[in-house]
Amino acid sequence: MSYYYDSSSSSSFSSSSYDSYSDNVSDDESSEEEMSFGEGIQIALINIQWTPQELKIMTTDAQIIQNIIMKTLCDHNPDFKKAFGGLSSADSFLDDIQFSLPDKYDLNIELRLPLFLQAVCAYDYSGFVFLHVIGGDYGHRCVQKYNGNYYINRLQLQKWLTNCLSKVMYQLAFVNVSRRRAYSLKYIPRGDEHRFEAIETSGNGRRLCFNFVPSIKFAANQWPRGLDKVPNKNLDWYAKPRNYDKANCQNDSRSFIISAPHWENLALYNKKNLKNSLRLMKAFRQANEMHGQVNYMIKLIYLNEINKKPESYWSQSPGELLICMMNKLIIGLLKNYIPFYLDPSHNWLDQLKESDRRQYLRKTSRCLNKLKRRQNANYLTDEDLDEFFGV
Repeated sequence: MSYYYDSSSSSSFSSSSYDSYSDNVSDDESSEEEMSFGEGIQIALINIQWTPQELKIMTTDAQIIQNIIMKTLCDHNPDFKKAFGGLSSADSFLDDIQFSLPDKYDLNIELRLPLFLQAVCAYDYSGFVFLHVIGGDYGHRCVQKYNGNYYINRLQLQKWLTNCLSKVMYQLAFVNVSRRRAYSLKYIPRGDEHRFEAIETSGNGRRLCFNFVPSIKFAANQWPRGLDKVPNKNLDWYAKPRNYDKANCQNDSRSFIISAPHWENLALYNKKNLKNSLRLMKAFRQANEMHGQVNYMIKLIYLNEINKKPESYWSQSPGELLICMMNKLIIGLLKNYIPFYLDPSHNWLDQLKESDRRQYLRKTSRCLNKLKRRQNANYLTDEDLDEFFGV
């Protein structure tokens, strides 16, 4: 039995607005062999793609490991087996916007609780909901009474899942995926995520990382009252346990963040050049060590523009789109505001340190200025590809 759910030219921002953040960059001619700007972008894209053979090995091993973890949980814990509704992808694999090796997997553990739930907007914290229990087993381990009403307590939910996983780890110390390959597994509870790190014990030393997040699934018509919907074709959405993002705010044990990966996937559908541009942006982030700028933050830069632009806009080349979207990123960093696609009143930059925001603004501005000069002169060098994309 498989436990894995396999889902299936704009005007640039004025450089005068951020020149003060840009370092002085020398444009001395390089002795390296030059290529056209478009050729250089294509070479970068080729170098951040996986080889078909490695892709097949990594994805096959990953699905086997996921299935073994979930099957072991179900075999050893009847309560978990009853609640388990399957796994669903919640990362770049769903959207087909991966780059580099497929070594990190974000997965929703869909939970079916014996409760009737209503998602209500959290007070004063946009993007978050409370899960109000309006029927079912009020004595459930994850239910708590607050001011006369019953809600899911995310801390109790996480405690239960952590306990379930911890009790079966002796069965999961080593996992065989084939006669030739085996992995050692390590479980690392990380607040709202449950991380497994897998290291291949034979020769190649492959490393895989799995982030499992317990998720409560809702139908599209159960979207919280008061929030606008993006196009969704009546696909499901999720509530995931999460602390509030804002610094120095009092957390609430009822807080869940809204998540709709299938709605976002619809927005990205059939936009090949957009996805290639997004891959380049991720490579730029990695090459310039801007690790606080998480994948989803980069994805939001694109998602927030999709409904504002005509379809023809996304037919621009990946390099042209990259420059346009780097402009948008700089605007967001300058304003210290990148809206959440599902609730634009929620600022995704709340979770970014101020020192990181300033550093990323300087780096992005400097590189964008240089990238624009290269585009205007229609050339890139090997040194440029290393600086911009780490290839």
